[in-house]
Amino acid sequence: MSHISCEWIEYRMVMDPWQLKFCCKPFSDSGGFVPICDYDGGPFPIETLLKERDNLRRLNNTEGAYSPCQGCVLLQKKNWKPLEGAALFNQIEINNFTMCNLKCVYCYTVLRPELKLPQYAYDLKPALQELIDKGCLAKDSIIEWAGGEPTILPDFRNIQQLLLNHGYMQTIFTNAVLFSEEIERGLRQGKMTMTTSVDSGTAETFKAVKGRDHFHKVWENLAKYIKTGGQISIKYVMRRDNSGMGDLKGFIELCKQHSVPFIAIGPDVNEVQNNSVSDETLRGAAFLSREAERHGIRHMIQYDYFGSRYSEEINIYRSASRRILKQIKTGFKNAIAAATTQRRSDARDANDKPPIYCENSQLTGLWHALEETGTGVCIEIQGNKMYAAWCTYDQSGKPVWHSSLAIENENSSYEGPLWEWSGTPIEEEAPAPLSKKVIGNVSLKFTSDSQVLATTNCNDDVRESTLRKSKPDIPGRFHTAAINIINSWWYDPRHIGMGFFLDVHADHMSVLWFHYDEDTMPRWRVVHAAPFAMPFGMTGYRGELQEWTRNKSADETSLPVRIKCLDSVELYPDFENGTISVQWNDHIYKLRKFKIE
Repeated sequence: MSHISCEWIEYRMVMDPWQLKFCCKPFSDSGGFVPICDYDGGPFPIETLLKERDNLRRLNNTEGAYSPCQGCVLLQKKNWKPLEGAALFNQIEINNFTMCNLKCVYCYTVLRPELKLPQYAYDLKPALQELIDKGCLAKDSIIEWAGGEPTILPDFRNIQQLLLNHGYMQTIFTNAVLFSEEIERGLRQGKMTMTTSVDSGTAETFKAVKGRDHFHKVWENLAKYIKTGGQISIKYVMRRDNSGMGDLKGFIELCKQHSVPFIAIGPDVNEVQNNSVSDETLRGAAFLSREAERHGIRHMIQYDYFGSRYSEEINIYRSASRRILKQIKTGFKNAIAAATTQRRSDARDANDKPPIYCENSQLTGLWHALEETGTGVCIEIQGNKMYAAWCTYDQSGKPVWHSSLAIENENSSYEGPLWEWSGTPIEEEAPAPLSKKVIGNVSLKFTSDSQVLATTNCNDDVRESTLRKSKPDIPGRFHTAAINIINSWWYDPRHIGMGFFLDVHADHMSVLWFHYDEDTMPRWRVVHAAPFAMPFGMTGYRGELQEWTRNKSADETSLPVRIKCLDSVELYPDFENGTISVQWNDHIYKLRKFKIE
């Protein structure tokens, strides 16, 4: 039976110093980090956890009841299948320690000593052993190590023997000051991914940022880890004091020398929160990205941490020529204007390069009419043109879609023909002839940023409805960085006539997939995708592909009903190249932005 919940409630747990928690996500109205119970070691409170899990489900599914998850974008209604056997978890995040052999200047333990968090709250092995012995951990469970430096925990070696012998996957964040044979083993077996923040290209800067003089020792240990062939990411946290060319060039040279497989480039989040990220830092992030690309090193810029404003400036620096980079040293504003003009000119001149950013992110999105539940309109505006598609149902209740290319008129409304399409079913690779026919016309007039009056005329059947944005803009790490990049229409050039509309809110992604059924008539499906961790510190998004139908109640009220959940769909955004890969079953669709002609 379906109910409202999330991956964290159903399958995961966080082990904090004094508590067990359902999650570590700050997306709910109450601030997230929802507690389960107090815990400081000893017998694991399984009965209490089950009781609190059931209670939280009840609160989330009782209309009018207050839940600590209220307002969280990760909540979704679906059939949450239990794990196999007695398993209660498929992911555990360990965060019960702050013990570390470095003093990084951006660490919360250094910035907030008044918190007085424990070095190591309790021994982990007895708790993990109990969970394993009782079958509470699924066979494919992931153990993620946060906290301080895990390799110096007194029972780290014994815990690793336990976890590796049982074959559990681990994600570990280590500063690599000490070499761990257990991490080396995990990397060789493909049962561990590792991330290390080096944050410098010289020993002097390493000591200033990391608080200890271990630069050469860290690189010596990283070289040993890299030789395992395991999944390793070297991170550079960009700050005001480590963004100079000497450090950046030194870092790239070391990455080349040691054949570093992957680089992650991120900001000091404290500088982002204080709005104090320097121009030099932004230029440095762009420089590292370009140099990694030039030398064939896989890498990513963590745009979600930089935020939309800083991400935009980084991208301008990345695309700027060396001539413009020289101008930047003498005039930042002039260089930005020159790079922006060139980028827009390139976008106009290259028909095969659709725009990367939405031109009207306030109006672009998923809209719905309150009186027509289960339906929606996907809208994107580029210049004076709007492309819209209606999610609706035919007389038999099957989902169908219509679309329109509308042009803005003098009355600030958009008018255009209403089309019905036919084309190739998604399971078939060979393209069938694509055709569309006009079934009427449509007019859309925005009365505000959150309301639009839609009028359709099909064979003299005139209908009006007031549409509203389906969701408010919810602050979130993914949303602030990517809304202008992701929210809009996407398509695979190999499948012309089929489209994807993506709508991002916080870390959650809604996908409307417009395609064709076996009868070649238009159909649409829905994916509500939540983030999941990938190797090298990257993030993918996964959700079930849902088919909808509509029945009539006794009083003729239209009720949407999801009749089928198909296999899961995975999406992999590539922010730097402005592309998205979508995987469903054995199909992989390479999407790029749709340019309205």
